[in-house]
Amino acid sequence: MTPESQYKDKIDFYLSSLDELGEVLINQESSSGITKAVLRIILGTMMASKGSIIGIKRTRCSVLSSHGTKVQSKRFKIDSSEKESLLKFKNSNLNKAQLNKLFKSKGADNLSSYLKVLDPSIVVPLFYKNNLLGMVALSKKFTGETYDAVDRNVLEIICNHLTDSLYNQELIANVKDKRMELRLKVLELQTLFDISLSLNSVLNIEELSSEVLIRSVSTLNASSGFILKTQKNSPLLSVLSSFNVNETKIKDAMFSKSSVPFKSIWKKKESIKISNHKNNSLLQKSGYRECLVSPIIGKRGILGCIVLGDKESREGVIPFEKNDIDILEALSSQAGIAMDNAKLFEEIN
Repeated sequence: MTPESQYKDKIDFYLSSLDELGEVLINQESSSGITKAVLRIILGTMMASKGSIIGIKRTRCSVLSSHGTKVQSKRFKIDSSEKESLLKFKNSNLNKAQLNKLFKSKGADNLSSYLKVLDPSIVVPLFYKNNLLGMVALSKKFTGETYDAVDRNVLEIICNHLTDSLYNQELIANVKDKRMELRLKVLELQTLFDISLSLNSVLNIEELSSEVLIRSVSTLNASSGFILKTQKNSPLLSVLSSFNVNETKIKDAMFSKSSVPFKSIWKKKESIKISNHKNNSLLQKSGYRECLVSPIIGKRGILGCIVLGDKESREGVIPFEKNDIDILEALSSQAGIAMDNAKLFEEIN
């Protein structure tokens, strides 16, 4: 067989591999399925014995697909300096010497430790613009031959298609997350609308406060809560209603709008989250690990505040999120309007 015919056969082989790659990228739906199939094509096309596709997000790496290597963990760290150095090899590849010079970090949890096990002869970084999505690392060939210019070019073409696919998968995941967020927002708006109708139909202050509290606790999955109200000509706050708390302990406790944390709430008229403060008097008095406090604001100022403690989940108590504060503020705002209406009704009658 002449060198020309060998070269032609090699090109035909690469073209058939690229054709198979196109079918994989079109037909596979999940990112895991794509990376496994693409790695199989790369190893077969390049005739490599070992290889890996590594995903990178910020300073975290994960082995998306691998063949010929066994490691205890598939998650590693990458230094920001190493990521910056890889930018020099954007739209290119690294050989073993360049790789060893670049990855010098020590430690079993660093990417360099995994690369030592894999011992790649060639690495192609997967860049989408300047965003490093990952890398493809291949060991030496079965035949012992080095990767020539044609091999490297074909490998880079395959990696370019893989990069686009990984980026598209990331976009799809983001769209799904946004869709879920939108559904939750719609549910929250429906809940707030239902609550506003319910609150505006109650004209007794005590019944109203109890309704507000139960709705707040159930909406935010809090373990318990209580509502404090202001008193005429006094800085002290009294318990208006409570749910699932030690009523005796709460009612015996002294709460003042001139003390922490109520002083800042009265000043800024904003909700706050209190957590991990061993010396915080509100956490000590309530027994909460974490709580949200939101002012109930009427036309004439702050009427009181809602205190919710310890968000519950299947895994146990979890931290309150920013979204929880926003919902509680919306609920306390509705409560302020409803309490103003109830007071006007009492004055009229």
